[in-house]
Amino acid sequence: MGHFDPPVRIKLENDMLNAYGWNSPRFTEEERRKNLDKQMKYLKEFCAKDNERFMTIYSITDPYNNDLDKAILGALIKAIQSGDGKTTVADLRDQLYFAVKWNRPDTAEKNIFNKNRQGMFDQKFLSELFMECMLENKHEFVKLLLKNGVSIDMFKNVAVLEQLFIYKNHENETFEQFVSSIVLQRTKNKPFFLAMMQGLKHLISGGFTSSLLTAKFENNYSTYYAARMVEESKATIEGRELPFDKVLECNPPELADPSFIMFVWAILMNYHDMAKVLWRYGDNYIAKALIAMRMYTNMGEMLGNIDSDDLEEHTADFAEMALEMLQKCHKTNETDCNQMIVSSLSNCSSHSILGLAVMSEHEEFIAHPSSQMVVDEMWSGGIKQCEGLTVKALICVLFPPLACWLFEFDDLGNIFETSPKDDSEDNNKDNAIRITSMSYRQDSVDEDDKRNYSCFQKYYLFYTAPVTKFWLNTIFFYMFLLLFTFFVLGELPPKNRIPYLEIYLAMFVLSITTEEIRQVLTESGKLSKKLKEYFTSIWNWLDAFGIILFWIGFGMRFSDDQTMRNIARLFYILDVFFWFMRVLNVLTISQRLGPLVAIILKMIPDVLRFFWIWFLFMIAFGVITKSVSTPRKFKEVTWRDVVNVIDMSYWQTYGELFLEDLQADADLVEGINCTWEFDEESDLPPCPFAAHSSILFLAVYMVIGNILLMNLLIAIFSSVYEEVNSKALTYWKNKRLDVIVEFHTRPPLPPPFTVFYHLFLLTRWSAHILDVKASKGLTLKITSERLNELLLFEEEVKEEYLIDLSYRANVDLSQQLRFMQEKMEDSIKRMNDHVCNLETESKNTSAQLQDIKDMLLALTQSKSEESS
Repeated sequence: MGHFDPPVRIKLENDMLNAYGWNSPRFTEEERRKNLDKQMKYLKEFCAKDNERFMTIYSITDPYNNDLDKAILGALIKAIQSGDGKTTVADLRDQLYFAVKWNRPDTAEKNIFNKNRQGMFDQKFLSELFMECMLENKHEFVKLLLKNGVSIDMFKNVAVLEQLFIYKNHENETFEQFVSSIVLQRTKNKPFFLAMMQGLKHLISGGFTSSLLTAKFENNYSTYYAARMVEESKATIEGRELPFDKVLECNPPELADPSFIMFVWAILMNYHDMAKVLWRYGDNYIAKALIAMRMYTNMGEMLGNIDSDDLEEHTADFAEMALEMLQKCHKTNETDCNQMIVSSLSNCSSHSILGLAVMSEHEEFIAHPSSQMVVDEMWSGGIKQCEGLTVKALICVLFPPLACWLFEFDDLGNIFETSPKDDSEDNNKDNAIRITSMSYRQDSVDEDDKRNYSCFQKYYLFYTAPVTKFWLNTIFFYMFLLLFTFFVLGELPPKNRIPYLEIYLAMFVLSITTEEIRQVLTESGKLSKKLKEYFTSIWNWLDAFGIILFWIGFGMRFSDDQTMRNIARLFYILDVFFWFMRVLNVLTISQRLGPLVAIILKMIPDVLRFFWIWFLFMIAFGVITKSVSTPRKFKEVTWRDVVNVIDMSYWQTYGELFLEDLQADADLVEGINCTWEFDEESDLPPCPFAAHSSILFLAVYMVIGNILLMNLLIAIFSSVYEEVNSKALTYWKNKRLDVIVEFHTRPPLPPPFTVFYHLFLLTRWSAHILDVKASKGLTLKITSERLNELLLFEEEVKEEYLIDLSYRANVDLSQQLRFMQEKMEDSIKRMNDHVCNLETESKNTSAQLQDIKDMLLALTQSKSEESS
């Protein structure tokens, strides 16, 4: 067994006595010796050659040993190995188990998963370990296990997948709030997993649905769930738990791709890093990133007690991922990219990637050239893109016969044209992942057939194009404003004489009314949700006010009371204001005027917040002015006087000071035009006391109102202007898309003829709902073969994107190391300089001390000579 040298043995025994407290008086010498011999025996056994794996030397004082946690795990892994030096599968399982508990994926990757040990773990063990890592949010281990034998396909079975939503979720605050605030409030009498999917649909909203919410899947799951409940009831009666193998015998349905549900589960659990790992699997990567943005945004609004800063950071992460993926797709192949972002997604109802970007309010994504190419195609409709399209469309609206000559037509749009191959090696596109675009139509369709349209077909494509609808509606709306203005400038005719002009105006507003009702009804969800979604737009508020005021005025104009008729005319006059403000929405289509409209809309909330501060100062000064300058008798004070408090102070802000009135009030003479006596019978008003002080208060108010508050308002406006102007083009492109989508879904007939088209729509309402959903989702149907090609294209772009991410991370790390090395070299250089300075000072000090010593020695010798 060996022995220790005497000096070593003495030191070890002393260390043990101090460490275990055996040198205490309560231990006898015999007890100390017995304990020491016992520990020394164990120590000799551990130090034996066959037991070297139990001994790991770690110097805690070594500055390079700064990871004690890793050292302990390494010692455990070393000790678990078999005594013969060979590592068995059982040893590896134990080592991996400890690595997971320690959450050290680096140690597991280096010491456990290596090339010589591929396939040594059975799938059941890895699957159980993977599930544990998922539930405990160990994303690095999830990534490592997916690289080393674990497959996402293990979650295809719904019985396995739903365990993510069941186990340990009561410990997650975010998931608990999701269940209590959304699932339990929105779903009733549904199995747990289906209730989760329904709650997820409500959380994402915007018309989102999932393949797990189809009637077929719900029926299959309900059958499985009923069989499982029967088995669980039997197990409960027998006093045992239902084994998972028995659950699998209940024929749970299977999913084609469970990665999307796993991804949204990680977001619901607020496992952001886990979600980023799961994002890499499955398909529809850009769509998943946009859905994550939408979920994080809605979680911040619907769920409480969640750190808003964290949610904003997570949203920004996925926004950046979606935008970078789009940029790489666009750089690789523009045609494939354009088709990809408008193709319908199976996991997202009728939405496309671009539709999800609109729903998630990803402004940079919408402003990207690929998205704008699609938007331009939507704008032109069946008209081929050409230079000056908008102006030419206006000319053709005014002179319809020119439409057949000025335009070429193609109902498919340019984004479905075949892009020619480019075999040049100097092409800036990534040749490794380029996929040649294929035509949307079958190869048997002749190219010339796409442009051989009859005159009737050309007119149909022209008048159904959004650009044409826009100009028709704009022209008729300007005519409506002109006629309405002409109408309200005159008096209101008697009720038995309704002019044709007023009938035309009523028909026009009736068409707008039916159109707004159509827009509300075509929104997804219940009526309350439809109205909420409708009133998110300020333009819909203007439409609603305009419609309500007009019909109130139109109803009151039939009254016999002249006062009511005058009020009806007043409603008409106010109504004109709202219709004129509605013109601003038309201007958003202009690249020059659109950003200005965006700036105005951004400033309105700031103006409203500023107004309340300004209003307080106006009221305060108005009360002082009225009370001091024009006091009234107590019984003569009315509510009108209270309202008039801010009359003078409001206009004084704009420079109308009313100094003459204030001076006249101050110059009232007692007994002539005012009195100091409290006499209710007197005809003279009370005399103002210290009336000249109102002018002093005016001076203070002007400093606060005109100098402080007005300059503050100007500063706020300047800040908003700079903020919006820096992103003016992005804002304009987003607002322009809103207008284009609106006119894409509008009827081809402008008001007042729209109402007749609405009557026709009633006969095909179901088909119209589907068309509107496809339009709002910004989707175009393509063949399944072409869709698979686009998915492959996105998959390969994703792989290149991940390689770029890894490269950038390594570059950032190397830059940090280089920076640290430069700082260390600089510190060493400064330290060396400091040491040199110290050495120089030391030499100088030594020389000075030697001089002093010589002087003292000389002085001593001189004194000795004098004494002698």
